Amino acid sequence: MKDFQIRELLRKTELSQYINDNDSKVVEEMKIPIANARIDMAVINGSFHGYEIKGSSDTLQRLPNQLVAYSYVFDYLVIITEEKYIDKIISMVPDWVAVAVCSNKESEIIYNVKKEGHRNVNKNGFYLAKLLWKEELLDVLKENNFKNVYGAVMNGANLYQENLGPGLLVIGNESTGISSENLKLLTRSITIPSHSSNGTESLNAAMAGAIILSEFFRKIKI
Repeated sequence: MKDFQIRELLRKTELSQYINDNDSKVVEEMKIPIANARIDMAVINGSFHGYEIKGSSDTLQRLPNQLVAYSYVFDYLVIITEEKYIDKIISMVPDWVAVAVCSNKESEIIYNVKKEGHRNVNKNGFYLAKLLWKEELLDVLKENNFKNVYGAVMNGANLYQENLGPGLLVIGNESTGISSENLKLLTRSITIPSHSSNGTESLNAAMAGAIILSEFFRKIKI
């Protein structure tokens, strides 16, 4: 079967319950913010479901890296394939991932789960947050009573003397810093103090983020 035929089969079987549900959103070709990954079909409805298609004309070369990327964000994942790959894929996937086989023989649509999966308990909050728009992320913080939006700036309060609490950390561009628009969102400004008599112009953004986050972990034991 070709990719579009498998998608159509999914819409008529597994995904039909979500397509007609006002509380569910079905998204095709959804980008995942890890290693330029993209899931074939996703369902968002309070849980995050992923459906990756591996038809008989595909190869399985990318599947190991895709599985790692998907494990960071999806609650449930199903690999949909054909008989050609069923045993190979079952041997490759971790325990939480389900595997299903599809076919369309003699006008009969078949979707059979060959390996059951379960809820993924090892998602990564950082990559989940990267799926959100800025406004959505701020709404999540408000709903969970996160009052602090920290910004790493050159003239903020000493990181090591501050009483840090849960919140959002904003790291700016290495050359221009935090944009004026995002500066307005900050509730607390912090800086990494320089221990050099000549001072330090700036740190690499990734290094600055690592230093600041390590202090957060030390103080509030996230």
